[in-house]
Amino acid sequence: MTYEEFGKVMLMDKPYRSKEGIAFQHSGTTPDSIDWRTQKVVSHIKNQGQCGSCWAFATTAALESQIAIHHKEYKLFSEQQLLDCVTDNYGCTGGYLDTAYRYMGYYGQVLENQYGYVAVKGNCAVPNGVNHTKIDGFYDIVGGEDDIANFVASNGPVSFSIMCPQEMMHYKSGVFDVPDCKKTMLGWHALAIVGYTDDYWIIKNSWGAKWGEKGYIRFRRGVALCEMDSGAGGPIIKK
Repeated sequence: MTYEEFGKVMLMDKPYRSKEGIAFQHSGTTPDSIDWRTQKVVSHIKNQGQCGSCWAFATTAALESQIAIHHKEYKLFSEQQLLDCVTDNYGCTGGYLDTAYRYMGYYGQVLENQYGYVAVKGNCAVPNGVNHTKIDGFYDIVGGEDDIANFVASNGPVSFSIMCPQEMMHYKSGVFDVPDCKKTMLGWHALAIVGYTDDYWIIKNSWGAKWGEKGYIRFRRGVALCEMDSGAGGPIIKK
């Protein structure tokens, strides 16, 4: 695809928006590094296809990991349910992360194998007689990268959004860093942070395992790259 086609098909035109989340406040010490993949609580890399549903994948990724961390259950949840049923979002043309979390709190989410992904928005068709996993609210993390790191270390993976520059299309490996994301921005993109070191963030994408470092990208840390600190959010899972 051309850059224009990629931005129109794969990305969204709206960033993270926060209205109802509980403000997360940094507390305690933050470890120098963490990688939740080593704890086997991060689900496999998924592929959103030619649909700007990254918002559904990013929030679902955070939910899957935190259910595994806090409830000791490894489950895969349905992005298609969010795509079809979150009426305040825009399906394959984008959506707000907090709106998806609000839906999860009200209605819950069913398993992926109960409501499979087809990369096209359809009518809401949640199967009858199946369990819905609900969250207990969600946090807004607006205090910058230090608070994001503290949340990831203390709670688990978190969803966030970035200005997505055209250089990300061609990313293969290494620590990603561009001088000005706004200059080559194609749209907004939602992803999930699953860990970090002193130097970089470990980020799970939803463009399939053949992209990047087997589906992951490492973002330079400490420079608010691509406005990644402008808003992040994570589900509240009570034990």
